[in-house]
Amino acid sequence: MKTFAEALVKNRIVVLTLIFIVTAVFLFAASKITMKTDFNDLLPQKHPFIKVHNKIRNIFGGANQVLIMVQVRKGDIFNSDTLSKVQWITRELEKIPGVDPYKIRSIASSKMKDF
Repeated sequence: MKTFAEALVKNRIVVLTLIFIVTAVFLFAASKITMKTDFNDLLPQKHPFIKVHNKIRNIFGGANQVLIMVQVRKGDIFNSDTLSKVQWITRELEKIPGVDPYKIRSIASSKMKDF
């Protein structure tokens, strides 16, 4: 141990230079590290529900959305009965706790004229 300590003191410039070079390499590598959080990586990817979610999330905009469709059997949706149903559904959705009313998009919503 004494010989090792004497060699370190004797060659202190070389030892300090090596320590500086190793530290510089680690600092350079640390500057390339990026932090990323992808919550989808936390889900069990082999589960059937997650497989379906992965297929449709880009189509419908994510998992935290609910899409409701009103379909008429004849003609189009622009009649008073159908539009009143759409308006009723829109108002009832706004009453549900936890629903952000500003994110509801419906043809019965007054904010749709801005889109």
